[in-house]
Amino acid sequence: MGIFLSASRNTAGEFAMQAVADAWDEIRNEFGGTAEIIDRDGRKTVSESKIFPALSTPQGKAEAYEWLAERVNTFVNIVRPRVRSAAIDYESKSN
Repeated sequence: MGIFLSASRNTAGEFAMQAVADAWDEIRNEFGGTAEIIDRDGRKTVSESKIFPALSTPQGKAEAYEWLAERVNTFVNIVRPRVRSAAIDYESKSN
């Protein structure tokens, strides 16, 4: 199971995704040490994954979804302010 940032090419979202990747040295520890920067289709993005071998069991599914919910919350809390700031920068560069 995994989570990663994604955006369409040549958009404010891609600009924001790059801003997050550019700030990686400053923010990596906020992710808890398990997320990483990867190259995805020629673009850098933040990614994290974990293997859950027992997804076919109720307990395994619960564990996986609990992990996913926690990680999504962490990603949102870390990325949201940077995306907002990047969106403002993107808009000002477009005008």
